[in-house]
Amino acid sequence: MKKKFFAVAALAFALAFAVSASAFSASDFGSTTLKRGSTGQSVMNLQTQLNVCDAANLTVDGSFGRGTQSAVIAFQTSKGLTADGLAGNATKAALAACGTTSSTSTTTTTTTTGSTALCPNGMTLASNCMTSPTATAPAQSLCPNGMTLASNCAAAPATSGSTASGISGSLTNVNSISGFSGLTLTAGQTDQKVLGAQFTATGSDMKIDRITVDFKRNSTTGYYQLSQYINSVDIWNDTTKLASIPVSAASDITTTSPDTFEFNIGGLNYDVPVGTTGHLYVAVNVNASIDNGYASGNAWTASIPANGLRAIEPDGYTSTYPGSTPLATSTFTVNNLSSSGNVQLRASINANNPLSYGQQVNSSTGNTDNVKLLAFDMYAKPGSDVTVRKFPITLAVSGAASSVDSVINNLTLSNGSSSYTANVGDNSSFVTNGDCSGTNTSCTVLFGADSGVLNWTIPAGTTQTWTVSASVKPISGSFAEGDSVVAGVPALFAGGVPAAGLDVQDSVGNPINTSGSLTGGATGNSVGFYVNGITVTAAGQTATISQQAQSQTHQNGNFTLSFTVNALNSSIYIPKSVSNASPSTGGHVYYQLKNGVTAVDSAALTSSISSTTILSSDTNTDFFVSAGSSRTFTVNVGLNNNVVATGAFQSGSF
Repeated sequence: MKKKFFAVAALAFALAFAVSASAFSASDFGSTTLKRGSTGQSVMNLQTQLNVCDAANLTVDGSFGRGTQSAVIAFQTSKGLTADGLAGNATKAALAACGTTSSTSTTTTTTTTGSTALCPNGMTLASNCMTSPTATAPAQSLCPNGMTLASNCAAAPATSGSTASGISGSLTNVNSISGFSGLTLTAGQTDQKVLGAQFTATGSDMKIDRITVDFKRNSTTGYYQLSQYINSVDIWNDTTKLASIPVSAASDITTTSPDTFEFNIGGLNYDVPVGTTGHLYVAVNVNASIDNGYASGNAWTASIPANGLRAIEPDGYTSTYPGSTPLATSTFTVNNLSSSGNVQLRASINANNPLSYGQQVNSSTGNTDNVKLLAFDMYAKPGSDVTVRKFPITLAVSGAASSVDSVINNLTLSNGSSSYTANVGDNSSFVTNGDCSGTNTSCTVLFGADSGVLNWTIPAGTTQTWTVSASVKPISGSFAEGDSVVAGVPALFAGGVPAAGLDVQDSVGNPINTSGSLTGGATGNSVGFYVNGITVTAAGQTATISQQAQSQTHQNGNFTLSFTVNALNSSIYIPKSVSNASPSTGGHVYYQLKNGVTAVDSAALTSSISSTTILSSDTNTDFFVSAGSSRTFTVNVGLNNNVVATGAFQSGSF
């Protein structure tokens, strides 16, 4: 065994002395760091010097590939340098120094300390080094396991027909994908891409095996966990989710403020065929609810740090990208839904809101139920469902009534599928802003203020029509015929605050309470109450104006107004004549058509009245409406050759 050792040592020295020395200065290796993928004369000089200094047996082809990288690592190890495979200034200086004589270079191939021969990594030659006896591959120093001595027995030698320094495969054109920085994310969003990287497989197919992602909070004050904003991180290629990892798996790598959290996500197995460009995206899943107290820490920077991508070549060799600087960086902000601008509740009057009308009520006993006071629309912006927990309705009475509760017994709020009734009596739990009794002729009734809440949900992007109806008390005491009530929805946000008592939430339970997220209101029309006489309600109207040119002063048109008359406790007659003359003259249905604010000259008008029904009790001059019944009429008004100032006609109305 000892004889074999000396034979090997002698052969190693014989080969070393056969190498001719060629001295290089550090500048001969170029001014930039040489690494995988580098090419050119500087690489050729590097390969030549590695062969001289470390018996690397590299083919001098000017291509910095796997074999050249292994040789650099072996040389760096033998010289006590950082073994990173990058030929920087220190490595170049060491190579230049070792190449001054051929005898000096031989000491880096094998070293004998006493009777023990050492490998470049300091391990014993006897344990893992021998000279290749084969003629099919270039002469190389091999370990017993068939690996090269230059790689410290870690890399296989080149086979016949290939070279140790040729580029087997690498990622090139490694760059970030633009368009993600400055994003604003909202609570509850999933798979929101915040970062992207692209790269090209060169020389061979490449498999992306691992990615490292850092999240750093932008503010330097306070301490905030990433888990207060997002719950997991996903890695995607163009079509497929490759991995998902919870925030709890991140490492807190914060050394000084601000807070920084790092994810090492392996097992991607993303194959990028040679010559094609691959893409990786970092996506986050935002918590369903974000505490308002974390608002000052909601801005973050995501990045793929230096060496944050690991790729595997077909032969199993791995390499990392990019070099010493981060690959990609982008910023994003996480907000509550309510502060994102994507959530809004808007109230507005509905087209079918009752016009001012008279309502028949009882004279002494018994309430009159289901008296419609108000119809309004509730719209939720597409960004989120809106849940209404508590909702205020205002009431105001006019006339002789001393208080709201002398007229109204209770209110019912309905959204079309659910209804909620609130008592407005003295000390009612539904009443705010002063109760509705005593001498209070106005008050606010808060639906949902008792032991339960409404919990009515308006789906995102939809409109619901809500109505308010009342149970009206009989006319007695201070409540007299002709008294009226107006119901309304207060401005949802006014004076810097939401409406008193209003309680609404977004789809994740956060309160909606800002000016941008609460808008609008609705005010109904006056509804009067009577025992005798008639009530009149509008049933529809149309208006058509014709004018040949804006400069002309003659106009023609047609107007219709339909209305329903209800006779209360006695029968009545409605005149069959209609006129724009003053109603004090009696004997006709009065109307008025105005040009802007000026009444139209009666000489330009023709008019008529008709009924949808014909009764035998009608007379030549009047329509008959029996007690307790109703009848609908239509007034038609024609506008004929009306003379006006140029372009002055604005609108027609009754």
